[in-house]
Amino acid sequence: MVSILIVDDEELIRRGLSDWIATLPDVEMVVEAATGDECLTALERDFVNVALVDILLPGISGIELVARIREQYPSIKCVMLSGNVVPEAVCDAFQAGAVGFLSKFTSPTELQLAMQEVMKGRWYLSPLLTRSVIEKVLAFRSSAAVTSSGNTVPMEQKERELLKLLAEGKTLSEIARALGVSPRTVERMKSKLEQKLKADTFADLVRCALKMGLVPP
Repeated sequence: MVSILIVDDEELIRRGLSDWIATLPDVEMVVEAATGDECLTALERDFVNVALVDILLPGISGIELVARIREQYPSIKCVMLSGNVVPEAVCDAFQAGAVGFLSKFTSPTELQLAMQEVMKGRWYLSPLLTRSVIEKVLAFRSSAAVTSSGNTVPMEQKERELLKLLAEGKTLSEIARALGVSPRTVERMKSKLEQKLKADTFADLVRCALKMGLVPP
């Protein structure tokens, strides 16, 4: 029998998933949590096999929560849910320890298939996301950032996406939503990126983004 924890701050989505999952065969219990803190408290009380975690949560992000769950409860299989899927978030989720990634609006059939796969010890990535993720991986392998001095600096795909969004004039809140992280995390990432690229001003960041072809001239 399987016990499942659903972590989502939207009650309608959480309750809809809970009611449907409870009808599946071999599901013994469904636990709900609206935040990361509620999730960690529930795990102290209830044993679960699978955690379905929304990527955007108030307070601790879904990706950070998955990392904590995997550290404290390594037997729990985490599947990430997102309403705004970007390839970078998918990679971050798997790196944090998730074994599955689904759109929050996936079909009941695919959700059931995903849970069956992860319970067998396999990873599951929605077919709708496969192409975009592969494209990002290929782009990462063939790309390098160019600093304003002309030197090449290896960059992670997450840093490239951050640089692109900054050069486009996006706010920290908009970038946080796009990357599936908190605004505070974006600030830390931006500071590290500026040091890495030796960019003292916003104009320096834009020049780097232009040289890398991340934004149109």
